[in-house]
Amino acid sequence: MDEGFKNLIRSSRNYKEEKEQKYKVNSKDRLFKIASKKIKTTMIGALSTLEENLGFLWGHESDEDISPEQQHMKTIFEQVRSDILVKPVEEPDKEENDG
Repeated sequence: MDEGFKNLIRSSRNYKEEKEQKYKVNSKDRLFKIASKKIKTTMIGALSTLEENLGFLWGHESDEDISPEQQHMKTIFEQVRSDILVKPVEEPDKEENDG
């Protein structure tokens, strides 16, 4: 009976450790997703502000034809916007952070 009790205690400890480990992993993943979403939202807001305040450089919201210089500025802005929005936020390497 004494051996059975020790096995029960050991099993209970193992269960608690596994549960705590899963909680840590899930918490880290959840935090990463929340932070990523907030960063993306911030970037979109920043791009919107740039477009509102500097859009005149590329004829933003203008009905007139744009000059070659404005077309060049528009191309640059669209490339920058695309780079910012398309590049994914990379998840940290799990092996580095498991320590």
